[in-house]
Amino acid sequence: WIVHRLDRETSGLMVFARTEDAKNELQDAWDNVDKHYYAVVEGRPKAPKGELRSHLDERNPFIVFSVPEAEYTREAVTFYEVVDTTPRYSLIRLELETGRRHQIRVQLTEIGCPIIGDEKYGSGANPANRLGLHSTYLRIPHPVTGKLMEFESRLPEPLARVFKS
Repeated sequence: WIVHRLDRETSGLMVFARTEDAKNELQDAWDNVDKHYYAVVEGRPKAPKGELRSHLDERNPFIVFSVPEAEYTREAVTFYEVVDTTPRYSLIRLELETGRRHQIRVQLTEIGCPIIGDEKYGSGANPANRLGLHSTYLRIPHPVTGKLMEFESRLPEPLARVFKS
């Protein structure tokens, strides 16, 4: 059973459950799961670390917009830290407080740092020939024992190569 989703072009960690009961238990606690991502973006945020907070309009099934708060919006909160930079790109570690559709992609574009390879949200560069978003870390409670489990996935080579020159 699939517990959560990633955007089609995003790489990294996914959680699957062996039973429907386990899936339901994990999904019920999903807001409390520690979720970290890496994003390779164009440019550099103004601050080396911070909080991104916005209201997302998810009514269109194909694209999400950041808009002023309204009855139909949902708040999205992401914490970020710049890990590495080149003259053109930055590697950003992100921790999600909420998990809205396209949250990271919209918020990074909103601060002028679209994810590489993300034409839908304004990227004009694609040095890795793929979307520069990777689910790198999950800490979740085991659905039966409650024991915390941690999983990590390294940055894929095509994304890491952007910072090796």
